[in-house]
Amino acid sequence: MTYKDGDWQRLFRRLQSARTQYEEYKALDAKTRLPDLLDDAVTNLWTFGEYAINVRLESLGQEPPQDHSQPEKAGVLYLEGSLAKDYSKSLTLLDAFRKQASHLGYTKERSTHYSSADVLRCLEDMELLRSELEDFIKEWKRRP
Repeated sequence: MTYKDGDWQRLFRRLQSARTQYEEYKALDAKTRLPDLLDDAVTNLWTFGEYAINVRLESLGQEPPQDHSQPEKAGVLYLEGSLAKDYSKSLTLLDAFRKQASHLGYTKERSTHYSSADVLRCLEDMELLRSELEDFIKEWKRRP
C-alpha cells in the first residue's frame, strides 16, 4: 500500500460522513434515533483512523501494519514525537466499536457498547488527527 491523494480525499469524505451521521443521530428524537447512524459513523471513523496512521508511518519510511495494530503504532508515534497527541485510546475504542457495529451480536466481546458521547469523543480525535496529518502530507509531498 502506498499513499495516494485520491485515497486520502476518499477517507476524508468518510470522516465528514461520520460527522454528518453523528449530527443526524443527535438531531432525532431519542425515541426515533436510528442506531445505524452511529454504527455507520463508527465504521467510517475506524477506517479513517487506520488509514491515517498508515499514512503517518509511511511518511516516516515505516511499513504500515496489516494486522490492525494501528492503535499501538499511534502510541509509539506519539512517544517518538511523530504525533502531537496520543490517539491510541480512541483507535482502540473504535476497533472494538466497529466490531460491535458490523457484527452486532456475533462478536467475541459481547460487552462492547458505545454511546453517542463515545462516538463524539472519537470523532473529535479523528478530526484532530486529520488536521495534524494535513501538515505532514503537505511537507511530505514536497520532498524529492
